[in-house]
Amino acid sequence: MPRRVGILFGDQDNPFWQEQLRWYRTFLPGFPFEAQIFFPDPPRDADAQARLCATLMGRGFDALIVNPLDGAALASAAAGAGDTPLFDVGPKSDPALASGIARYRPLAVCDFEEQGRLCARELTRAAKKWRRVACVSGPKAARQSAGRVAGALDEARTCGAEAVRVEESDFTRAGGRAAMERLLSWQPDAVFCANDLMALGVCDVLAPRGLELPVGGVDLIPEALRAVADGRMTASVGPLGREIVRGVLEAVRAYFEDGRAPSGFIAKNHLVTRISPLPAREAD
Repeated sequence: MPRRVGILFGDQDNPFWQEQLRWYRTFLPGFPFEAQIFFPDPPRDADAQARLCATLMGRGFDALIVNPLDGAALASAAAGAGDTPLFDVGPKSDPALASGIARYRPLAVCDFEEQGRLCARELTRAAKKWRRVACVSGPKAARQSAGRVAGALDEARTCGAEAVRVEESDFTRAGGRAAMERLLSWQPDAVFCANDLMALGVCDVLAPRGLELPVGGVDLIPEALRAVADGRMTASVGPLGREIVRGVLEAVRAYFEDGRAPSGFIAKNHLVTRISPLPAREAD
C-alpha cells in the first residue's frame, strides 16, 4: 500500500521552488508514495506556513516533507502538533526548537557555508579591487541565508577585504534591488547575495548606471545561469534540483523500509561561472 506523504513548500513563484516541483512530479511516480503538495496562503509567510504544517500533522499523513521559510515558526508550531514524521529539507529549523517535534528528521541537503565561500572566492578573482565587500542576506531567521553569508564573509576577510557590510533583504528580486539601492553610496567592490533572485535584483540596479561589479548568488535558477553566461552575473552556486529531490525521496523511502536516516549531505554544490558552466546533461 502506498504511503501518504505531504510536501509543504513556502511558495510557488520562486524559480528555485518551481524547479523542485518539476522534479518531484518527475520522480514521484517511481516511489511507493501517494503524495500531496501544499503551499501556505499567503505565500512566503512563515506564520501561515507554520499553521498549515500544524494542521497537516493531524491529517493522517505517514510523513511530511517540509521546506521551512525560517528557523522558528514552523518548528514551534509542529512541536506538540502530532507524531507524524517530519523531514526538514535543509535543514532550516532551529535545532533547539525542532527538538520538541516528536519524530523530527533533519535532511542535510548541502553545505550552506561552502556555498558562500565558493561564490565569494570567485568574486575575488573577478574584482578589480577587493576593499569593500557587500552581502545581501535573506531574513534574519532564515538559517540557509545565515550560513551562506557567514561563509562569504569568512572568505572575503581571508582574501583581504578591508570592510564588509550586510544588507538584510527578503529573497526576492525586488528586495535585491532595494538592498543595492542602499549600498550604492557605500561603493562596494563586489556583492554576494544569499540567493539568485536577489542577485538578479542587484544587477537590475547596476546595469542602467553602467556599473560593473562582480555579483554572485545561490540556487542555480535558469535566469541566473543565463545572466552568468552573458556576463551580467559572475557566478551562481548550489546543488542541482534533481539531486535534492531524489535524495529527499530516497531518504523518506529508506525511513519507511528500515528506519534509516541518511548520513552526510544528500547533494553537492556546483559552482557555475562564465568559463565553467554546467555541462549540458547537468543543466537539463
